[in-house]
Amino acid sequence: MLLSKKKDLDLTGGPLFKTILLFALPIMLSNVVTTLFNAADMAVLSAFTRGGNEVASVGATSSVISLFTQFAVGLCTGVNIILARLCGQGDERNSRRVVSTAILAAAGMGVLLAILGAALGRTVLVWMNCPEECLSDAALYIIIYFLGSPFLLLNQYASAIIRVSGDSERPLYYMLISGAANVVLNALFCFLMGRKVAAVALATLISQAIGAFLALRRLTVVEGICRWNIKETRFDLGALKKILVYGCPAALTTVLFPITNLQVQSAINSFGPAAIAGNTAAIQYESIVGMAGGAFQTSALTFVGQNLGARKKERVYRSFFYCLFAGLTVTATLAISIYAFKEPLLSIFVAGDEASILQGAVRMKYIMLFYILTVNPMASTIQAFGHPTLQTVINVGTVLGLRTLWMQVIYPMNPTLDVLYFCYPLTYIVNTLAYAPIVVFLFWQLKTDRYQYKI
Repeated sequence: MLLSKKKDLDLTGGPLFKTILLFALPIMLSNVVTTLFNAADMAVLSAFTRGGNEVASVGATSSVISLFTQFAVGLCTGVNIILARLCGQGDERNSRRVVSTAILAAAGMGVLLAILGAALGRTVLVWMNCPEECLSDAALYIIIYFLGSPFLLLNQYASAIIRVSGDSERPLYYMLISGAANVVLNALFCFLMGRKVAAVALATLISQAIGAFLALRRLTVVEGICRWNIKETRFDLGALKKILVYGCPAALTTVLFPITNLQVQSAINSFGPAAIAGNTAAIQYESIVGMAGGAFQTSALTFVGQNLGARKKERVYRSFFYCLFAGLTVTATLAISIYAFKEPLLSIFVAGDEASILQGAVRMKYIMLFYILTVNPMASTIQAFGHPTLQTVINVGTVLGLRTLWMQVIYPMNPTLDVLYFCYPLTYIVNTLAYAPIVVFLFWQLKTDRYQYKI
């Protein structure tokens, strides 16, 4: 056992802070190591293609991939919200209906994504002003990557269900196995194949399939109310409606970021391959900070949701504040440490390319230290209370609205990378200030018995 003697933790009883740490740490390790494995992909690609545009080609696809995948991945939040409440209530019948429906929905959406992404990816790249020297490789990467969409979504949904049941360790093990396979296959395929971008994409597809197999297999043998019985798999329209009611607002919120990032990525593309490669390298480190903090967002969603279902108010309050404290401590430490060594860290992905290192450092200057504001548990708490639409409304104004205004009005007045990147810290601050009073209001409702337990 890596972290605990008992994998399925009791989230509604016992010492709370210790349980949150035991639950969050495997998620944090899983998220960060996933990011490191992805970063290793870029490092391997850079090592095999010194002086080429392959790193920039893969980097140019990030916003396109996010645009197509984030809605389907975001719907998984609806599964988390519903299952957390049902687990807290001990409702086995409805839990298994939701699990079965979620798995079938993930498979169906994965097939649809494979078709849409492969068919439209190149068109979106052209629309985003992808440099001509990167377009061919970027389009090839997108086609191969999206063919693995069913595995990606099945892995995401199955792992999320396992975590909601109280076991956050096994998804870590599965990620370590699939991630290690990805790195090994990256090196092997890059050595054997002439098209290095295709090699990296193929390695990613196979590793996603390995992760999906392991997570789905676990669901078939897990004890408790989240078990998936293949023989009794049924598509339940009522369960799907609930998933959509609570998942669509969260999914729309996740889609807002790649939509606005398309505008930003298009502007970055206009600065050439060095800016794209530097931007891609900097994002690897932002992802580490974001994934570490994301563990406490997931923990807040699960702990607040389960304790709301169990009607344990005091544990609801404490779950939020413990996740807030732990999350900020971890992410602030990481962000400050990474920023202090930004040049040598960036050089790992763009070795010897001074222009790309300088461009990546510009992004870090404006984003890294403010990025911690995006990974606090306020949004997850609002979702756990059953109000994901509030989060969506806020993000429409602060992310989509403000960033679009910035890119259409402010940036054209002085089109530099500094002005371009400044829109990020601005929206992070406004977004956080908008969430805070909603969380206070929801806690006040709960404290004064005005909250409606509607899930």
